Amino acid sequence: MPEIIAWKAVDSFKLNYTDSKLIISRPCPICGSHNSAVFFQVPDFQFYSDSERLPKRVNISQRFCSECNCIFMNPCYSETGSGILFQEAGASYGAPLWRYEDRVAWLLSNIEFKESMTVLDLGCHDGFMLSLLPKHVKKIGADIDHNILKKAKKKCPDITFICGDIERLSFSSDIDLITIFHVLEHVRKPTLLLRNLLKFVNDETILAVEVPVLEHGNCHDINSFFSVHHLTHFTIRSITHCLTTAGWKTIRCKKVKEKGGYRLLARPGSTKVIDWMTNYDDDRCLLYEYLSNFYKCLQKTAKKMTGWEIDKFCVIWGAGSHTELLYKLTPFFRLSSMTRYIIVDNDSNKWGKTWRGINIYSPRVLDQIDWTKTNLIISSYGSQESIAKEAMERGIEEDRIIKLY
Repeated sequence: MPEIIAWKAVDSFKLNYTDSKLIISRPCPICGSHNSAVFFQVPDFQFYSDSERLPKRVNISQRFCSECNCIFMNPCYSETGSGILFQEAGASYGAPLWRYEDRVAWLLSNIEFKESMTVLDLGCHDGFMLSLLPKHVKKIGADIDHNILKKAKKKCPDITFICGDIERLSFSSDIDLITIFHVLEHVRKPTLLLRNLLKFVNDETILAVEVPVLEHGNCHDINSFFSVHHLTHFTIRSITHCLTTAGWKTIRCKKVKEKGGYRLLARPGSTKVIDWMTNYDDDRCLLYEYLSNFYKCLQKTAKKMTGWEIDKFCVIWGAGSHTELLYKLTPFFRLSSMTRYIIVDNDSNKWGKTWRGINIYSPRVLDQIDWTKTNLIISSYGSQESIAKEAMERGIEEDRIIKLY
């Protein structure tokens, strides 16, 4: 039976709200200074679907530390805030198969996996990366997502999984290899986390880290390097400083083009900070260069929109944070006060909900729409081409599809 489609104006839901308990102030996560300056803000940012029961909106403020120029979000999300704001983000976590394979290939080429070795993966998701490591090593995975770990335990029964906040976990035995890929940028106290890991290591323990870095952050979309999901925004200098301050000595590093990443191997070592790590003006120049590129991207996107003629009906493909940024940073939703919208998304957890009053459906409803008077805009920063291809496979003419990038 065809689904009933209800087209709505943006902001037709008026009951969203915020709560001071969602956020918490913090000092610089690397040097501990309380002196910092705001360089970018997104006020009243809404996380995913509407709710009259839960607070879903916060003010996003990005700052740089006046002492070490570390770039970080402050206030950041409290433990309560993270639990509420990101409960609908699960479908976007994890990584493609090839990315896990690339990480494992890098580990195997740099580390000897001995028979008695114990490996700990922090932020392990479904355990797939651990499953690719040699079978003879003992494997432990830790993640805060209870639902994903339930699936992981069924899929990988030979791996020990621990559910909990990785900033608070403890382990009873020495760990020989700790992997922490694209996790440090999400935690409130990355330096403290790295320092605490020293309680569970031996002299030969290796720490493998990957984070996105500003040096590789230039992009051509409105999502920007300063993702609302990230609490600390590293540079090559600041991640090295962070590791050293925590008591880890970097022994190897590698640039990773995909996702703007930077990989490091480290061992327990000296906490002496050398001059190179404190030449902070370079990082400030990096920030200004990045912001110049980002605002040019916003300008280009906004200018592109001024020539659009949006029909009476418009389908938005994507119910994630990119759509909220489309609302907050561009003129898209102000192009026509008469336009009515629906949203489609592949995440079934979002179906039947609304975002700023607009109903969210499965992409199945696309087959019911009269495309002679309807546009489709792709609201995604990484899937423009693949979504456009899927839309055309559903019979939507290319001239009805609007790609942002």
